[in-house]
Amino acid sequence: MSSGNYKKILSKFATGVAVVLNKTSMNEYAALTINSFCSISIKPKLISWSLDKNSQSYKKFINKKKFLIFFLNSNQKKTSVFFSKNGLVNKNINQVRDLFKNNLASIYCKLYKKFSLGDHDLFICKVINFTKTKKKLPLIYFDSKYKN
Repeated sequence: MSSGNYKKILSKFATGVAVVLNKTSMNEYAALTINSFCSISIKPKLISWSLDKNSQSYKKFINKKKFLIFFLNSNQKKTSVFFSKNGLVNKNINQVRDLFKNNLASIYCKLYKKFSLGDHDLFICKVINFTKTKKKLPLIYFDSKYKN
């Protein structure tokens, strides 16, 4: 079984799209698009997401303890694509503002445990706070394509 065929099989599972954001300095944020978000537990409130060890953003996230996760709506494809290609961003750019204004929901969390598993690190985080925003349709990723 080749890695390429394995990825094609996994693409047949529809996922929502989210962006993970953390502050790297006074004027910069690191952000990346994920579709690996998962709810783990209600009591305590735990979620998980994973990060490819070969990601250009890996060094900007690996030692961080707090994260803000945004669930994207169906009109945020451009934002998702931007953060899948650009790991380090200035806080004044339009895509960061778009995350805060137009998301479906956001979760503020802190690292609970981290595991190195294969070619990814798995972040398990405890939810500190969350917000739900406007009622919109989610951005979906299926068969290696965005769907509305």
